[in-house]
Amino acid sequence: MKRLLCILLAMIMVIGMVAACAADEPAPAADPDPAPAADPEPEPEPEADPEPEPEVEPEPDADMGPIILLALNPVHDWHAAVYFFAEQAAADLDLQNKMGFYYLTSVDVADQSAQIDTALAMNPSLIILLPHNAEVTPAAERINDAGVPWVLFDRWVYTPDWSAYLTGDNPEIGRRIARRTFEGIGGEGTVLVQRAPETGAIDAHRWEGIQEVMAEFPDVEIITFTTTTFTIPDAMEAMEAALVANPAGTVDAIISINDVSSVGILQAVEEAGRLGDIQMISGAGGWQVWFREIERLADEIFLFSYTYHPSMVMLAMEVAYNILMGNPYERETIIPPNAVTRDNVEEWFNDDTPY
Repeated sequence: MKRLLCILLAMIMVIGMVAACAADEPAPAADPDPAPAADPEPEPEPEADPEPEPEVEPEPDADMGPIILLALNPVHDWHAAVYFFAEQAAADLDLQNKMGFYYLTSVDVADQSAQIDTALAMNPSLIILLPHNAEVTPAAERINDAGVPWVLFDRWVYTPDWSAYLTGDNPEIGRRIARRTFEGIGGEGTVLVQRAPETGAIDAHRWEGIQEVMAEFPDVEIITFTTTTFTIPDAMEAMEAALVANPAGTVDAIISINDVSSVGILQAVEEAGRLGDIQMISGAGGWQVWFREIERLADEIFLFSYTYHPSMVMLAMEVAYNILMGNPYERETIIPPNAVTRDNVEEWFNDDTPY
């Protein structure tokens, strides 16, 4: 009996211990009802870029003097067209209502030298100089001495102190005219070449380009003839004499370095009955009258030109304005030529240009 009580007591103790252990274990948590997912916060819209401030063109100083363009007396259409395009640029830039604009012409070096002094006395803000030739250099240096900025346009003077320089590529015009001519006559023959020393850098630089190409064609004979200016009468007179000195069968081509001269040369050739004798005549500039001749005689003689257009004075005017306004500008601009031949001349016809 005593033994049975001991066994029962032991069993009661074991059951108690198991129950105690079970009580210490945490009861599994009931699954709560899932809370509804919150709507995601909307992403903020990117801020729009602020409107750029409109560029405000600087106003010229109230006491700023005029821009003065010193050019050549318009003995032919190229220089008349310079005036036309300069006036157009002045209107586009509203120069008359800002600092003023004057266009002065001269007949020769002495006249232009005196005119530079006249321009300096007008208290200019800037001078644009189209010189007769390099003999204007001493007068141009007086612009530097006066501390006036200036733009050199078209021709050259022997001072590097200009504020900006803008021109066509005269040496390249000479090279391209010569190469097309020499190759066009098969690399051998006789070519009459125009010289016009009084035009200064135009003649010198185009002749320089011609000479470079001459070295590549030893079988081409060069005979030069001289004109004083680039005018039809002057070119006709010089060519008439050259054709007499070089009779039929002795001239294969003629290099003219200016379109106006080319028209006079062509007239002399036609009057002498030499169209079937001479194969080619060149030009340079971009004159509409010469372009019409290229078209008219397309089946009889190869006429061509390389562009050197007076409208580039508008770029010179823009450069001048940018200098005064403190805007960026190119100090030196050389404009390359384009070829005009019977194959593309119609693309160059323009009834709205004075040149």
